[in-house]
Amino acid sequence: MPSNIIIGAAFNYKKDTIYPFIASLRKVFDGKVVLLTKDIDIETHELYKKFQIDIYDVEDQINFDYINVMRFELFHRYLTKVDSTAYDKVLIADTRDIVFQSDPFNNTELSNIYFYSEPELIGACETNSSWYKQLYGDEGLSVVKNKLIVCGGTILGKKKSIVNFIEVLWSEIVRLVQAGKAFGTCDQAVINYLAHNIMNECLIERTFHSNVATLHHAKRFTFNSSGQLLNASGIPTPVIHQYDRHVITQKIFQHQI
Repeated sequence: MPSNIIIGAAFNYKKDTIYPFIASLRKVFDGKVVLLTKDIDIETHELYKKFQIDIYDVEDQINFDYINVMRFELFHRYLTKVDSTAYDKVLIADTRDIVFQSDPFNNTELSNIYFYSEPELIGACETNSSWYKQLYGDEGLSVVKNKLIVCGGTILGKKKSIVNFIEVLWSEIVRLVQAGKAFGTCDQAVINYLAHNIMNECLIERTFHSNVATLHHAKRFTFNSSGQLLNASGIPTPVIHQYDRHVITQKIFQHQI
C-alpha cells in the first residue's frame, strides 16, 4: 500500500536549526522524510540518523542566491527517481521555520494538489506585491492583488500532481529567465501566478481553516491548555509555518520542543 512522503531542503542547516522541524515531526509522523543536504557536519548527521531522516546529498554546485528556485528542480529529480507506486501523497515543506502538531496528511483526500494561503491579500503585502510586479507588471498584479497570498513553503498533493506542478513551475521560471526577469526569490510570485491563474485543479486552503497555518501575517492566536495552536474549529492545526515570526508562538513552540 502506498505511503506518504515529506521532502524539504536543509542546506547549511546545523543541528539546532533543524531540530524543531525533525523532533516535532517525529512525534506525529513515522513515514518517509527526505532532506536535501550538502556537506553536513557529524553532529547534524547523527541527528538525522537518530530520527530516521533520509538524506539526499546533492552533488551539484549550489548557488545560494537562487536556492529557493533551484530546490524545486532538486525535489523533482528525487521524486522522479523513486518508485511511482511507493508513495501516494507528497508534502513539500520548508524546514527552518515549521513545527508539527499532528499528521500533515490528515484530511487531504479531496484534491490532487493543495496550496496554503497566508491571511493577507497579495496587494496588501509590500514584499509579495513587489515580487509579483517584477515578474508580471502592473497589469498582472491588478488581476491578483485582491487574492490571498499563496505560500510556497508548504505544498501537498498526489505524487504525480506534485511532479507535474514542478514541471509547470520550472517551465515558467525558464521563460522568465529567458525574458531577463527571474530572480532568486521569484518562486513565490510564480507559484502565486500559477495557483491563481493556471492550475484550475488546485485547492487553495486558508490559514486556520486547513492543515497548515502560515503565521507571518496572522494577528490573533488561540491555544488549548496543552499549548497547541488551534484552527477556527478549535482543533490543533497539523502544520505551523513561520512559527518564529511572533514572540508568543516562538516561545510556546520552542518550550514544547
